[in-house]
Amino acid sequence: MRNGLTDQEHNREFTKFLQVHLFGLLAFIDRPNHNEHFPMASGVVIESEVGYVLLTVAHYLEDLRRWKEQERLNALFLLVHHESGICNPIPLNLEDTPASFSDLLDVGFMALNDAVVAEIRKGGGIATRRDTLSMSPQSMKSFYLVGHASAYCKIVRETIATSREDSMETAWKLVRPGDMAVAISKLQFDGNGSDPGTFRFIRDHSLFAIQSKQIRGATSNQKPTHLIATSAAVAIHVIDDYLQKITNSPD
Repeated sequence: MRNGLTDQEHNREFTKFLQVHLFGLLAFIDRPNHNEHFPMASGVVIESEVGYVLLTVAHYLEDLRRWKEQERLNALFLLVHHESGICNPIPLNLEDTPASFSDLLDVGFMALNDAVVAEIRKGGGIATRRDTLSMSPQSMKSFYLVGHASAYCKIVRETIATSREDSMETAWKLVRPGDMAVAISKLQFDGNGSDPGTFRFIRDHSLFAIQSKQIRGATSNQKPTHLIATSAAVAIHVIDDYLQKITNSPD
């Protein structure tokens, strides 16, 4: 807690900070199965040594690649939250926004071009500063798990056109997600994770780590008891090394 602030004031400052620093990825999938209705992921924008990148989880980027190969990726949007509460979707083209992810850590990134960065600033989004990345959990007083909760996203259906032939009427409807839900859960630090560069938390303004996976209990309801998170500082250094190799490659 920042010095001199009450809990209420601290929560208000944290929410204000979070609103413009948290970004979302939203995909529209053709022929979706029960797990693919508006699949979402959360991330942060950080300036690497080469340019701005969206730091997010690797398994979502792997899904994007699979959907594209299957020709089922209809559209992809970057969700930018303005301090006024307005959510601004920015369309992304994977051809112009190259993505890569680590085979060792559940972390990946999308390289953002100048046009996307300009739209982010226009929409009120703010990049997370590199100097706020921390590798020392002992220096932190509180930990929070923050992300978009797609399961609680309301579906909006809007009729955009109709036609009638004899007694049959045909309607074209636009289906889109509405009221983007953001979940915040306080965590308790529980030591280092089993994989290098990860930390273990009990589920209960610096970017510290990105959730990699959940550990579920042995009970019948399979509720998450712990989560594993990859160090954000480790992740950005991996991205720096990768982008430097691409930049310096003769090809």
